[in-house]
Amino acid sequence: MIHRRWLIIAGLFITQFSFSNQNESVESLFNLTLEELLSFTITSRRYEESYRDTNRPLSVISSSDMQNNLLEDIYDLAYLVPNFSFRKNFGKRQERPVMRSISSINGEPPVGILIDGVSVSNISTTYSLTGVQHIEVLRGPEAALYGRSTFGGAINFVTKRPEDKNDLSFKVSGGNFGHRQIDAGINLAVTPNLFLGVGGKANENDPLIKNSLGSGGGGYAAEKNEHINLALRWLPSKQLEFFYRGYDHQDDTGHMPLYLQNASSNNCFLQTAIQYFCGKIETPKQVGFSNGIFPWELGFEKTNERHHAETQFRNEKLQFKFIYSQSDVVINDTYDFDFYELDSTFANDTIHIDEQTFEIFANIKWPALRLMIGSSFFEQEDWRISDLFFLQGTNLVEDLGNPHIQNVDNKAVFSSIDIDLKNNFALDIDLRYSKDSIDYRNELPGQLEQGEDSWSDFSPRINLSRRFENNWLTYFSVAKGFKPGGFNISLNEIDYFDENERDRILAFLAYDDEKLITYNLGFKGELTNTYASINLFLNYWDDLQLTQSLSYIDGTENMRRVSTIVNGGAATTWGAEVEFDTQLSNQLNGKFTFGYTESNIKNSETSAQEDLTGNPSIDGKEIPNAPELNGFAGIYYKKNIAENLNLKANVNLAYESRRFVAEHNLATIGSTTKLNANVAIAKGNLQLSLWGKNLTDDNAPESVARFGDAATFFARRAFGISLAEPRRYGISLSHILE
Repeated sequence: MIHRRWLIIAGLFITQFSFSNQNESVESLFNLTLEELLSFTITSRRYEESYRDTNRPLSVISSSDMQNNLLEDIYDLAYLVPNFSFRKNFGKRQERPVMRSISSINGEPPVGILIDGVSVSNISTTYSLTGVQHIEVLRGPEAALYGRSTFGGAINFVTKRPEDKNDLSFKVSGGNFGHRQIDAGINLAVTPNLFLGVGGKANENDPLIKNSLGSGGGGYAAEKNEHINLALRWLPSKQLEFFYRGYDHQDDTGHMPLYLQNASSNNCFLQTAIQYFCGKIETPKQVGFSNGIFPWELGFEKTNERHHAETQFRNEKLQFKFIYSQSDVVINDTYDFDFYELDSTFANDTIHIDEQTFEIFANIKWPALRLMIGSSFFEQEDWRISDLFFLQGTNLVEDLGNPHIQNVDNKAVFSSIDIDLKNNFALDIDLRYSKDSIDYRNELPGQLEQGEDSWSDFSPRINLSRRFENNWLTYFSVAKGFKPGGFNISLNEIDYFDENERDRILAFLAYDDEKLITYNLGFKGELTNTYASINLFLNYWDDLQLTQSLSYIDGTENMRRVSTIVNGGAATTWGAEVEFDTQLSNQLNGKFTFGYTESNIKNSETSAQEDLTGNPSIDGKEIPNAPELNGFAGIYYKKNIAENLNLKANVNLAYESRRFVAEHNLATIGSTTKLNANVAIAKGNLQLSLWGKNLTDDNAPESVARFGDAATFFARRAFGISLAEPRRYGISLSHILE
């Protein structure tokens, strides 16, 4: 089979002879002007409207924003959006977005990831921004529009659609740590009404962090990934449109960048069995894992195949759309399970997620009214198994796991109505009724454990807005969101001491929905050469899905611990966010964002808190993994220095404040400050860039999670530290042929 990267390179040479460089414009390589930003068309409310007219908390990241700010993935994207944090956790294995302090340690993420308006699972950690036209980030519950996955907000990746033109774009990059990358895209007008787009990317780098302590050499965070996408757009008439996009991604990276700060570092609550570490957790100067004894290569492999097809009919009064989407994700991760540099325990996890979505809706427009009605069906099968390997002497002993299989069916009907009132007031109402049905089974030796449950939810959103003569818009909204319930399936697998112990722990088998009500007051409009957006919000969060570590006695009469998700108590979060896009001069633009959130847990208890302090209450604590402050400042300079020759220089600084590791609010993750810069010379459509990421070489941990210390039979607690990427720099060459 021909390697994907060679297909991409071959495509470059083929198209080199097909197109001539007829257009010298480089405008697509630079920022949107303020006027272009205000007229930017978005689809986050399931119909086309301008960014200027959208009356809800929304950030738009354009393709030029992605280029100028060196955005490569969702982790980079998060720095540009106020009150949004997305950090790596256990490498690329877990999605942990945080929006307005609404966070999650396990279970369903609280922020929905959408591609062209359709929810997807377990894709965002490896999703490439190649082929993405722009990104719409909605803060606050969007369950009324998008359902179960958008409890705290939604991130909608809008992909590029082929157009009526012929062009080729490509970019090649190289840098430190052996970084090498090629990125290419082709747009063809096959006929006057049939357009084709093909894009691909191949990316590699050597280990970013040396395995300096463990046996076998190697390192963390080596990367090798490839993807290719194909898009077709057919316009048989002015009213009818067919669109298809296929996406295939292959990710093959090294051992997850995580190191265990073991239990010997505990420095407080030493009188308890599990002990704890209090204070700021630092990234160790030397890290390591064992890969010398394991017979297979340790690392992370992920494949994702996705298909999206839609049919759309529209005229001046009616829009009708049908969408079908299907994705298949397979993950295989083999790693040093105890994260020590000593030989002891290894794990191999396999995850297979298959999901599909059917959706149909219609928008009907009158002079002062828009009505949308629709229905959707979402189906997911999630198959997981984990095998453990223990080193006994010089032999590896295999402990085969048991498959966990979970099926989710979600059926929903939804509606939206926009009414123009008198005196420039408008009323918008979004409604959704949905039903989640979840069933699971564990294929245990000699028996089958299975169960099922369902949850029904009604999710409204009401929004009142007013536009003023000076083009300022103010709006007030009330919205309800929910995060689905589920099962702690692994509790069925445990070898308990007796039936009484089994019954006690299985009381925690199921957990219910979380619920969120948000009040939002927003202002947006134009100042002198500046567009500003300001939002104030208050969240009431109930039935929190908290992570608890439960103690139980196993069949050998040893005390063990198991992590579960349980509902417990409530919380409030409130805060503000500000965004400015400004034209400082004819040659200088700026982008500035700031987010502040205050969080407070109420009426909540956890067994982990009781184990430490003797008092289970966590009232008054802050929500874990949720930064209080974040901010972004970007300056973008462009100057014509000769005929058809331009200089471009961009620099941005991103800040995120400290976070608490767990509900105890005892251990903290330090703040981060990251500086990125990019200097480019462009002649026509040819551009040469020098770039640097994390020039401050900030090494604060990406995230920290409580973890059992294998050396003490999982009774005492350690911390798994997800390591940050070091300073990176390189050179890129890009070109557009038209």
